[in-house]
Amino acid sequence: MDGDTHADRAGIKVEGENKWLTLIQNATHSIHTKEGRQNAD
Repeated sequence: MDGDTHADRAGIKVEGENKWLTLIQNATHSIHTKEGRQNAD
């Protein structure tokens, strides 16, 4: 993978000291964003 992580390859930005917390926050943000789009339809 030439030094890339799976997240790098998937285009997921994981920064900061607590990478698990960052992943959970990103997933939560994604869910809320998708819900907002569904309600707008």
